[in-house]
Amino acid sequence: TTSSEFSKAKIEEKLANTRALERMNAKGASLTADDVYISEKIPFAFDYADNDADVYPSYSNHGTHVAGIVGGYDEGGYDDKDGNHINEPFKGVAPDAQLVICKTFTDNLDDPALGGAEAEDIMAALEDCVTLGVDVINMSLGSTAGFSTTDDDDDEGRLFDVIFKNIQKEGIS
Repeated sequence: TTSSEFSKAKIEEKLANTRALERMNAKGASLTADDVYISEKIPFAFDYADNDADVYPSYSNHGTHVAGIVGGYDEGGYDDKDGNHINEPFKGVAPDAQLVICKTFTDNLDDPALGGAEAEDIMAALEDCVTLGVDVINMSLGSTAGFSTTDDDDDEGRLFDVIFKNIQKEGIS
């Protein structure tokens, strides 16, 4: 999306219909736009695995790295792999894009799901992407196998099918 498309007011308006709010209410906490709005660049951020607004990873920066490739921009330059400062702007593929961060990997090091994303968290994040009206979804799930345990004949597979049809119907890439 362009950097003016998602304002804090627009997030507040759409928040009432998100799975993120539903999950926080189930924990007995109320979620507001102040909780999920980081900046004009990142107007929505929620951790579906841990049901909180803290999307900063504790053990893997894979999603952060991918987000930087997509929408990163820094006028002050960057450091190369050897630590040398390159004094020219860093620009991602779409530097003017806004990023809606929907984290689906847990930070709980004792969680048996550590290192993988639960299907229910992925589905909730995808549904919120439709609710929020994003233009593009990148599922940086870290596996070349995709959904290796979901069968289209089970309830979970049917739910994914419905969600993906809604994504397609909304014209989301």
